[in-house]
Amino acid sequence: MLKKIATFLFCIVPSFIFAQSNADKLNIPINIPDSSFIINNIKKINPENISYGFQISPSISWLDVTHDDLQTDGAALNFRIGGVIEYKLLSYLKVVSGINYSNMAGYVYDNAVLTDNTLKDNFRINYNVLEVPVNLKIFTPTVNKTSYFLVGGFSGCFIIGATEKYKYVNSETKPLINGILSLTNASFVSYELGAGFSYNVFNKADFITKLSYKGSLTNIASGSAYTNNGRYNTDPKIYPGSLELSFGLMFHQKSLLSH
Repeated sequence: MLKKIATFLFCIVPSFIFAQSNADKLNIPINIPDSSFIINNIKKINPENISYGFQISPSISWLDVTHDDLQTDGAALNFRIGGVIEYKLLSYLKVVSGINYSNMAGYVYDNAVLTDNTLKDNFRINYNVLEVPVNLKIFTPTVNKTSYFLVGGFSGCFIIGATEKYKYVNSETKPLINGILSLTNASFVSYELGAGFSYNVFNKADFITKLSYKGSLTNIASGSAYTNNGRYNTDPKIYPGSLELSFGLMFHQKSLLSH
């Protein structure tokens, strides 16, 4: 029973959601698949090729800014945490997805903060993001319990929070935090390139370590929002990026769902 539930969630639900979201845009009616369609698709999936896990990723993040006033000033320490699901397509290839929560931030400055004697000469922009990645992982055969891999792909990213944090010269004064979600796009697309290794710690799980570079393909600043509210004379373009070191555990589907 658990095998059927897992394969249903991995294969049928995402494809239906994707079809539904695109159909809404095109105004095309969607027919929910009947039970025989679902069962036939489940039978095509080998549940022993599925593995689940989690990862936590300390990171160094920054903001690449293109603007005549707002400028990049430095990187910030952040983190990412999430669940991972993998499906083995070939003996050397897996497709990887899941859902992650991350903080992406960086230090910037503009003329306003530089000319305010009460504030320090930069401020931090922070974004709270939900990510849904779709990556491909190429891996080597396991030798002495160790396998090496390369991974790359794209993520749909959804911003659930955005703030600016200003610190005062007087350290006893509480920092000023402004919400800027209205100045920020609701979503953006990012890419990831990385490499790592997995080590079979015991019969049911692998320990994963990965170093990866992530960057945004689309502008995170919302259109003309900055100029419409009088913040700047021209619209900034902001592209978050990060360097991440990930640690995690992957549990083998065969071990978890064989009963």
